[in-house]
Amino acid sequence: MQEENSTPTLTCGICSTTITKDDYHCKKCGQYFCKKHVGSTKIYQCSKCKSKYLHEDAQFYDGICQAIMNSRCSKCGKMLFLGHTKSGTYFIMCTTCDFTRFGSGEREKELNDTEFHGEAKSPRTCEGKLMRIDDGKDFCLACLKKLLNSYATVNFSKIGSELGIKKDIDVLRVLKNLNTHSDELGMTVEGSADYKNKIWINVRKNRR
Repeated sequence: MQEENSTPTLTCGICSTTITKDDYHCKKCGQYFCKKHVGSTKIYQCSKCKSKYLHEDAQFYDGICQAIMNSRCSKCGKMLFLGHTKSGTYFIMCTTCDFTRFGSGEREKELNDTEFHGEAKSPRTCEGKLMRIDDGKDFCLACLKKLLNSYATVNFSKIGSELGIKKDIDVLRVLKNLNTHSDELGMTVEGSADYKNKIWINVRKNRR
């Protein structure tokens, strides 16, 4: 009796979830990934204040805008944003440049600190609904991790070229999301984005 050929079950390269036909296959590295572990440049915009978000942030904040109304970044002058980690630690970051500040980690204290630093008056978050305005492009997080861990520094143009992203601001958004949501994305990289010089700095390699 002839044995029937069975198709092997494909699983996500990060979390081992069974892959479906709607999930992502990276043609470059050959791995498969579930929707949770695929990078994306989909753009969402707040219906109230018009702040823009990448897909990961829009999902993480449940489609609700966390921009701080009437705020002004001390570095670039754009609006500030109240972020938080999966563990519930709050922090302040700019919606446009690489400015980020960690303080007490408590929501109300972080908001009040923006007034203390002269960055906002009567600070509150926008709470507008996020609407998708650009379908963007999906990309492989494993390939991004390999690229960022391979060099002491790598410029935004090279990162964008590898991921198929044209604008430096979109590259910055991807890297900021990577730092903020590394646990959820299953990524381990040690570094930071320098928006002024448009480079990613690998902390581990620069220690050597």
